[in-house]
Amino acid sequence: MASFDGSDSKGKNTLANLLREVVEGHETAFHVTDKLVKNEDGMGVEERRLVIERRQLQPEPPPEPIRQETPPRAHTFYDPVQFTRYVSEYGGDALLVLGDPNMGVVKAVLDEAKTDGVEILELRPMIHPLFVEWSELLRKARVGVREFATFCLKHRRVIAEPDALELIQVFSQITGSRMTEVKAGVGNKSINGVMVTTNVQGVKKDAVVEIPDCVTVVVPIYVGTDPVSIGIDLLVDITKDDDVVVNVVSSDLLEAKVTAFDRMMNIISDGVENEDAVVGLGSIGHDDWRYRFTS
Repeated sequence: MASFDGSDSKGKNTLANLLREVVEGHETAFHVTDKLVKNEDGMGVEERRLVIERRQLQPEPPPEPIRQETPPRAHTFYDPVQFTRYVSEYGGDALLVLGDPNMGVVKAVLDEAKTDGVEILELRPMIHPLFVEWSELLRKARVGVREFATFCLKHRRVIAEPDALELIQVFSQITGSRMTEVKAGVGNKSINGVMVTTNVQGVKKDAVVEIPDCVTVVVPIYVGTDPVSIGIDLLVDITKDDDVVVNVVSSDLLEAKVTAFDRMMNIISDGVENEDAVVGLGSIGHDDWRYRFTS
């Protein structure tokens, strides 16, 4: 620290050096003070002094990096069990879970009571591979009899009725024939035109057996849910090219899907620990506020 009035040449040189020299890691501070001192006559006079101080700077800690605000959660789950665990853990007091059976989707609002924005999670349950195979068969609606027999052989473990092995044996031996006759006659009771006779039968050890008209399969529709029973109606026919085909259709399919979805919602409802949570069927929707201004 240096103190001088700057009137002599030495003081001027010192001041000039301090202003010119910049030392890294240091700072130069100037303080002007007024002090009452006695002169030679013993009189009190005011003296102004310049105090120069060179100090070492303390290193400043590096600034914290600027972090972006965490975006709202919008996770998508494929397993109802893990979806239930998550919403139970992070859902607020106003947890809302609604499932749409038509879309096959479940959505959850973690805290419906929030006024500064809500977070919506989604469950898209994975379709079970076994059901995918049968659903694809029903989508085709018509397959060759040999193809149907091979399909039943591949999935015989999920066929509940009739006996899978007997069903496969019957469809693998189905034969078909068509006979066409041209009729030309005279009189009121005569037949004029073409008569087509179609014969489709199953053969088992040289004996004619009845072809089943329905098969019942028990498969899970969604991964992580219990199997459901689906009845599939069968109709064996011959095409115009004399190919034996099997028509497949199911009136139970829609009901089975709804049943499986309802069971999945029960899994979620039973697993949610928040007693105030709302779990049911429906769809999540938020609209914009509409304001009406009056003069």
